Amino acid sequence: MHYRVLAVTGLIILLVGSIIGQPASRPPVHAENRPESGPAGSDQAPQRTGLAQETTRLFLPLVNRRARAVVPTPYGITMYGSVDEAAGLGRMQDAGASWVVTLMDWGQIEPVKGQFNWSQFDTKVRNAQTAGFEVFVLLVNNPAWASSNPNGPVNNIQDLVDFVTAAAQRYSCEVPGNPCVRYWSFYPEPDRNTRFGNNPQAMADIVAAVGPAIRGVMPSAKVLIGGLAYDWFTEDGGPFVRSFLSEVLAALNSRGGARNFIDAVAFHYYPISEARWPTIREKAGEIRGIMAQAGVGDLPVYVPEMGFWSSNNNNVKNKNPCYSSEDYQARRLVEMFVLGQAAGVQKLAWFEVFDAVSLVNDYCTEEHGLFWGTDLSRPKKAYWAYKTLTAELGGYAYSRPLSTGQVEAHVFRAADGREKVVVWSQPKDQPGTFPVGWGCVQGVNITGQPFQYAGPVTLSLLRNDVLFVRTCP
Repeated sequence: MHYRVLAVTGLIILLVGSIIGQPASRPPVHAENRPESGPAGSDQAPQRTGLAQETTRLFLPLVNRRARAVVPTPYGITMYGSVDEAAGLGRMQDAGASWVVTLMDWGQIEPVKGQFNWSQFDTKVRNAQTAGFEVFVLLVNNPAWASSNPNGPVNNIQDLVDFVTAAAQRYSCEVPGNPCVRYWSFYPEPDRNTRFGNNPQAMADIVAAVGPAIRGVMPSAKVLIGGLAYDWFTEDGGPFVRSFLSEVLAALNSRGGARNFIDAVAFHYYPISEARWPTIREKAGEIRGIMAQAGVGDLPVYVPEMGFWSSNNNNVKNKNPCYSSEDYQARRLVEMFVLGQAAGVQKLAWFEVFDAVSLVNDYCTEEHGLFWGTDLSRPKKAYWAYKTLTAELGGYAYSRPLSTGQVEAHVFRAADGREKVVVWSQPKDQPGTFPVGWGCVQGVNITGQPFQYAGPVTLSLLRNDVLFVRTCP
């Protein structure tokens, strides 16, 4: 999967297709919802055909830069239920995912104080490890004896400290042969007003206690607040408190410094507020700004949940048009992973393997899986896009943007200096072309279909397509 991209002193010439405007605040409606060939939902990657017409010419340089070290892969998957073959673990291993977000259910493991049953969680971690995945846990569900709020403040923080100390001892990555959990996050979307949103001090108290406890057992552990929704704020009629993160960081700073207690900040991204954050890049920037004001702008940022739906069903019960398609979901998946890395996000996980089958007729956003329903024999185009993304960019680190005007293009660089360009046209649902002045060009499209041409050549970008382009070896 590693192809050499030669440094060139010439120019990359990008041409993009004509534009039909769409509202910035919502995804466009597509007239078609089909693979590029073959039956919908087949277990074969679709083929790509056709050429678009050029209308605009743009010259951008691709210059030689000093090589830098390969970074760990950022490509993850969220699996909140089982972590096994039936849940799609093997298919995601095949797709190139390298880390998994899963739940550590305190109430299930310690339903009675002092009595532990680790068997289900042991299975999750060992399955993930065997498949070569890092494990990122989200602690959820306080037992009834510890709190009346399953995902809110606890009655006695020492109870939680005792639990996570026992968990860290069991899952320490520094003990040979142990099932290994390195990433520890606490409570789902804690900025919700019924959880910790109206009580940021309680969250500060928890991370100030559990961070030292976990690191006392495993110094290499990474401890953080659970992924923030940071969207649909209370002033807009939603349940999430905008000031939560800044107030938690301020409370931790009053204890001697937030960075002494947390190792990163996590947030979730779903494009439901595109007028405010057109892409994940803008939301990451806003989160970074809050962190910088608290003096921790240099800490890593993770996205343990992000997703987009494939539904174009406009008959859902909530009556909101879905404005999507299978093709559009696949394109948004690549865009989120690429632009997340452009914004400096170190880890990103797709939510999730399967659609929420019981909810798809009520909410189109629940058709977010990489497979149709729960059928692992029917991957969506987004699954092939994920597999292509990891195959092409595994071992490559984000380098720099080449984006201007109607074209979105980004360069990724391997440790030995090889480079690849990921390119798509703007707006998101329009075709475009990508003329290349190299003597020879290789690449693949969004579903991994390869091409190679003697240059110079003009490559087509179909509507919602993405190309991964490099010079020939």
